Amino acid sequence: ALMVGAGGTSVFVHELMPDHTWRNTGVVVDTRANSTGDALWSVRDSRLYVASRAPGSNLLVTALTYASGSRSWSVVPGFPVTVNSGGGSESATIDQDSLGHLWVTYTRGARLWVAHSTNAARTTWTAGFQPNVPDTVLKSDDISALITFGNSIGLMWSDQESAAFRFAVRDVNATDTAPWQVEDALAGTGLADDHINLKQLTGDPQGRIFAAVKTSTGDATDADPNAPLVGVLTRTPGTGGAPADWSFTQAGTVAQDWTRPILMIDDTN
Repeated sequence: ALMVGAGGTSVFVHELMPDHTWRNTGVVVDTRANSTGDALWSVRDSRLYVASRAPGSNLLVTALTYASGSRSWSVVPGFPVTVNSGGGSESATIDQDSLGHLWVTYTRGARLWVAHSTNAARTTWTAGFQPNVPDTVLKSDDISALITFGNSIGLMWSDQESAAFRFAVRDVNATDTAPWQVEDALAGTGLADDHINLKQLTGDPQGRIFAAVKTSTGDATDADPNAPLVGVLTRTPGTGGAPADWSFTQAGTVAQDWTRPILMIDDTN
């Protein structure tokens, strides 16, 4: 787990012990106050990558390796890497595409941004740039997330200004200025909010993408207590050139008042 050390502000890697206590391994991920990170285990690189954001400062990407014999983590030489994100962001997520490039997405200044690594060591990065989609203007508390699948990169963001969750896809070989294919995953009054958790099931023969999201249906003063507040979006690719299909399944109601949904998937459920 990435957790703040007791009595301080720095984030350390912690290990859950058999007696259900947490051991601080002493490995620092971020020394900035109020930082939060998104962690990715790369089977390809045998590394743990962490994209860490904090208010008022640039995004950091850290790489760590694990020694099973000593149960210890070490920061890879050359890391952490500073990504020129133009300042602080509300959130950030990281993933790795089929070519090995690391990608991050975040929102800042009510705009949608992405950046990616440019060398084999993952130590050089582009500056943050706005993807080539029709609308990158958001509300200040909207967030984004990304996921790589096959030879594609998928980017999802909440757009409360336009009352929609949007999903954009591009090929890993495309240039940074190439247009993304944009889809409305969920659209309608009160349906967008700034909570997204993207997942896929590796090897899924249907190639589906799943997203746990929160709506804004509970914001209305006369909100229906049975209205969907939290749900799961499913993207099923089209066949024969047909567009992808998006469906929404309710998971929690306004009365239940859930927040910050996290989605996990296994082969059966």
